[in-house]
Amino acid sequence: MERLGDRPSEIIVETARELGAGAERRNEWEKRAAANQKRRKQVAQKISKAGVVPTGTKILRYQLWEEQEENCPYCERKIGLHEALSGAATHFEHILPRSLTRVGRKRSELVLAHRECNAAKGDRTPWQAWGADLQRWAQIEGRARRFEELGKKHYRKDRPLAMAYFRKAKLLTLKDSVEEVVDDESIAGFADRQLHQSSWIAKAATAWLGSICANVFASRGEMTAGLRAAWRLETVIPEVRYEEGYRVFDTDGKPISKEDFDRFRGQWEGRLASEKAERTERRIDKRVDHRHHLVDALTIALTSRGLYQKMARRYVGETEAIRRGEKKRRDWSVEPPLLNVREVALELVRNCNLTHKPDRLPSGRFFKDTAYGVAYDEPSDQWRLTLRCRLIDLVDGHNDIGKTRANLSAIVSAEVREIVLDAFDRRIASGMSPRQALAEPVEYPRYHTPIYKVRCYQKQGRGFLQLDGATVITHCSRQGEHSKRVVGDGYACLDVITEAGKLGAVRLVAIDQFQRTRKPKDATRFFKGDTVVDARDGKRYLIHQFNAAAGGSIFMAPVHETRLISQLKPDDGRKKVSGKSLLHLKLEA
Repeated sequence: MERLGDRPSEIIVETARELGAGAERRNEWEKRAAANQKRRKQVAQKISKAGVVPTGTKILRYQLWEEQEENCPYCERKIGLHEALSGAATHFEHILPRSLTRVGRKRSELVLAHRECNAAKGDRTPWQAWGADLQRWAQIEGRARRFEELGKKHYRKDRPLAMAYFRKAKLLTLKDSVEEVVDDESIAGFADRQLHQSSWIAKAATAWLGSICANVFASRGEMTAGLRAAWRLETVIPEVRYEEGYRVFDTDGKPISKEDFDRFRGQWEGRLASEKAERTERRIDKRVDHRHHLVDALTIALTSRGLYQKMARRYVGETEAIRRGEKKRRDWSVEPPLLNVREVALELVRNCNLTHKPDRLPSGRFFKDTAYGVAYDEPSDQWRLTLRCRLIDLVDGHNDIGKTRANLSAIVSAEVREIVLDAFDRRIASGMSPRQALAEPVEYPRYHTPIYKVRCYQKQGRGFLQLDGATVITHCSRQGEHSKRVVGDGYACLDVITEAGKLGAVRLVAIDQFQRTRKPKDATRFFKGDTVVDARDGKRYLIHQFNAAAGGSIFMAPVHETRLISQLKPDDGRKKVSGKSLLHLKLEA
């Protein structure tokens, strides 16, 4: 505020709608979200068994298809599984026209219908489309009755699903003028609701901000999303990412080519020229880029009491015109106070000085969950960490014979190693696969007992886990004192030590050793989450991960990327920096 100078003349607060509920209600939502996630995984498995790659869109299609008991709500023909998963055969269908309600993919408002049925219904309610066709209307009423039956069946064990069934049953048979229904639900107190129906956290923030500015009010997240779409701001982030050479993704995590972006851009910006224009079920995922918050901030900054009142007055005027019999299509767009808002948004995103708050403390667990034993390996003259393993766990993930045999060679006891390898080779020679060969125990000839588990030296990359760096944990029992070793779970930071302006050494500091490790003189210390500038290209990056390879490496990505480093490719700006290249990294103050 000191940098800005004068105090602001107006402050607008926007908050998430779920924060308005109490702790008990939020806990219910969390449980429901966990249950939904479990169901989605089960659906994904079913789709995979059908030979189709599961995506978010296909999972929603399958869920609707299953809820409808494989029926189309508008005709007698069943919908087959592969039809349900195909956007060419079936469409998501808003029972009440989306042009009137502006409802997105809300399960309680949505059904899956044959492409031909959706086209025939058009921008009408079911009653407007087929009320005069007695046979077709009887079919639709039958589907609605079945939804009511399913709602009653699920009411006790899954109330949200039951209410969705009841809602669909009501909408399918709605005979009132949809304009009147929407009017009754949406007009009364519209502007007042947008400004005042906010959560306790917004009210607390508003009260506190009142000491800074007299003109403070709260806005709702739903309205921000609606205005952002109406002002064609949904494609700002993708456009800038294409300019910068970064990839754009849909909500299923699949890349969107520039050709597809240009092809469907009209739909994503809500400005289809005609019903014949190309449509797609894919939706842009703008949240892969931190700069989407800037677009939201611009939208929020342009909201006002006057804007909401203007929308409410126009809505009332359109409703009165429809009631007079005029053929009028709902227009939910509203002219922004800043006429060149899209150009301004593009310029802001292109020149965004994105910053991340540094947290210069180690993040993560001190140790891995596994506790190791220790054994001396005579051939290498080294002490190594060991772990008891099931024989079946030593099978290579790809069922490779050579790699599985190499895993068995890590058995600590020379006698047991020879017995197991001999049995393994005999079983492989008989035609078994590695998994089959180790699924059954191996007999110990001397004692005639089965060998299920063996003690193995633990591998790390191409070598073995050494004792160096492992922490000793000691405990006592009736049998005496016992010791185990635990290994640090990752690195806290990386020190780049310079000598006379040149690279002297690179040192990784484990999380469990951080508190007792001092920063060396003439060293730059890098932490996860630090923002750095690479002098070679002048770009700003965020440090995501350290690695022991090449004596100490840093994995980093552009500051605007929100995805995990494991999800990024070199095309996304992911970089691995080690050796002398570390000298080109400069910490941002």
